[in-house]
Amino acid sequence: TTDAIAEQLATSGRRDLRVHSEMISDGTMKLAQSGSVVGKIRYSFALGSQAMLRWMDNNRRLSSGPSDVINDPRKLSAIKNLISINTAVRVDLHGQANAQYIGDRHYSGIGGQQDFFRGAMMSEGGKAILAMPSTSTITGPDGQPALVSRIVFALGEGDIVTTGMNDVQYIVTEYGVADLEGKTTRERADAL
Repeated sequence: TTDAIAEQLATSGRRDLRVHSEMISDGTMKLAQSGSVVGKIRYSFALGSQAMLRWMDNNRRLSSGPSDVINDPRKLSAIKNLISINTAVRVDLHGQANAQYIGDRHYSGIGGQQDFFRGAMMSEGGKAILAMPSTSTITGPDGQPALVSRIVFALGEGDIVTTGMNDVQYIVTEYGVADLEGKTTRERADAL
């Protein structure tokens, strides 16, 4: 999801973007190569292709730091117009997000999702966005592919709440944007 967003931004014509991220990947490289990014690219760790590793080698635009510094919500909140974009495996109708488990299988760590969301919400002009596809394809009980919603009534027994309902402002899918900020539980469910 993050690489797809970075690739879309790379073709947007913007030339004023900054990158401050826990992780950078090939999408970040392509975004920087497009001329869209100004200033230093700040990050904690990188995960990508051999081409990305070559791009990183002696690249003076890159500035890495420990996660407790890069992800510090107090420092993030000082960045004007900070847009935090994360993803999740499932979201319930309250806006609670599970980004860690698929069924009973560990999928990912918590990372900086909550830190970046909180920093963005405290940033002047900032936004906390959870971007994800609305559905996933799984193998059904009959062995055939089955489509399941990633937006569910309630998180299930195997789910972990990675990010609470009050730390997500917007949930974006291919169908649009659900603005959850300041909404009642019923309004959140209607928006989703």
